[in-house]
Amino acid sequence: MPTLQTYHVKNHEDGWAVEAEGAKRPSAVEAKKADAVSRAREIAGNQQPAKVIVHKMDGTVQDEFTYGEVEIATPSKAQADKNRANDAGYALAALATDALQLATEAIQLAKQMPAKAQGKVQQASGKAQTRAAELKDLQARRTDLEAKVREFREEAEELLDEKAAQGRSITEGILNDDRIRRVLDQAKTAQSQVKAALTSIRKTGGAAAGAATTAGKSQASTAKSQVKAAATSVKRTADAAKK
Repeated sequence: MPTLQTYHVKNHEDGWAVEAEGAKRPSAVEAKKADAVSRAREIAGNQQPAKVIVHKMDGTVQDEFTYGEVEIATPSKAQADKNRANDAGYALAALATDALQLATEAIQLAKQMPAKAQGKVQQASGKAQTRAAELKDLQARRTDLEAKVREFREEAEELLDEKAAQGRSITEGILNDDRIRRVLDQAKTAQSQVKAALTSIRKTGGAAAGAATTAGKSQASTAKSQVKAAATSVKRTADAAKK
């Protein structure tokens, strides 16, 4: 007789797999368990004699189907219903475990939220206090700078008034000094004498070359004497002022 080929329906990462016993790869992979069982029975029916073993999520055997000339060991309807009831119980247990895990995670997250929020608030508060301190420091620096500017301006105005008063006093003292006044008067007199000498020279130069030569020399000599006398007078006045 041909060798009996066994196919297993097992849980797979992509759903449910149909695996031939001893094979390295599944014969088929279905998303739903019912589709995998149907596919396994179809393959077994075409490979008689063959047997299909259906496993639960935990790996234990749920159903077995044998195919040959006559299908044997077919579970009764009562057994099938019992198996489905067991599967439903296992599914409910798994769902309850998942729900408990989700609830635990939700509780932990709820506990962490106030602490995280408080940390964010404290961080924002710290930044706000730092900014406020920096602003206060800048305001203090500005106030200090404005005070120094006012102080410098007041000192500059006082210095200007002081120097202006000193200048007025010096000017009045110079103008009221008899010696300075004599020097200025002598300077004016010398200026007038020089002007008269220059006028005399111009007149001499405009006369006829031949007839006025002697007169011109006389006028030039006179002008020279006047300039010299004026210079001597200024020098004496200056010497007297020094004494």
